[in-house]
Amino acid sequence: MKGNELLYWMSHLGEGTWESFKNAVAQLAQPDERLEEVLGDLVTRTRFRLSDIGSVTFSADNRRRWQVIDPVLASFTENPNRGVLCGGRSPALIQLLNSVAGSEQCTIETRPRPNLPDLIAVIGTPAALNKVADACQVKRATDFAEEMISKFVPISQQLSLAPSGQLMIGWKRQYFDLDSKQWTANPIARTACECISQYGRRKTFLQVSKKKIVELPRREAIYAAASLARAPIVSYDSVSQGLRVPARAPLPEICARLACISSENVGDLSNGTVRYSPVPRRVARLILASLGQPAT
Repeated sequence: MKGNELLYWMSHLGEGTWESFKNAVAQLAQPDERLEEVLGDLVTRTRFRLSDIGSVTFSADNRRRWQVIDPVLASFTENPNRGVLCGGRSPALIQLLNSVAGSEQCTIETRPRPNLPDLIAVIGTPAALNKVADACQVKRATDFAEEMISKFVPISQQLSLAPSGQLMIGWKRQYFDLDSKQWTANPIARTACECISQYGRRKTFLQVSKKKIVELPRREAIYAAASLARAPIVSYDSVSQGLRVPARAPLPEICARLACISSENVGDLSNGTVRYSPVPRRVARLILASLGQPAT
């Protein structure tokens, strides 16, 4: 699938419907990706990965729309001489970026990513990166980790603010098993419970106590359950700088975006686990703390 062309098209429009996104992916897919059983998976995977790399946000409500994120040149304090281009882009912006980078004695690193837009990084002094961003009229983030994590409401706070709810009667139910890190039809107390209607509508709840049930987004409900149970479901290896997450318990959107952009890689799926690497230790600790997971 032609990832660059997809983001160019989405950036040109700025926002659109879920149907328009699906149609665009289908049109830009390779012939062997247009098979019905393959295309559905490609659309879903592309949707989440465009969000993870900080290019597009997708609404989770019934409106099912998408919106391109404003371009930003993102750096981390661990590597202040490197800025990763995130958000929307156009051929004109890429051409300008290359031109300005050269005049500021910066270099451009471009790395193709399967089915996604190329990774584009600018290497130069912090002052030069600021000038490049200013000349290209893109936002500059000198510590993208702090900026992103400040937008994420910690799981403990989300739990305290979550509205009360009741499990849907007549809907299919599945429960998240914190031990196996899988969804199961077997009822489990005090964990995330996803209710699914016959029409495919989904709502996720968490039993906080014997008498209290709250409604939360699916990903956040899993991590809230893990936090209450003090169950570690995310691990970090400071030697390899690998952050491991259960495939059935994906990181909330902002945390996944931070893991992807800091490592400059989308997560690698293997044996039911998604691994992000290399994630700087400070970034990993910010993610773990926000999720109520034990710091390592």
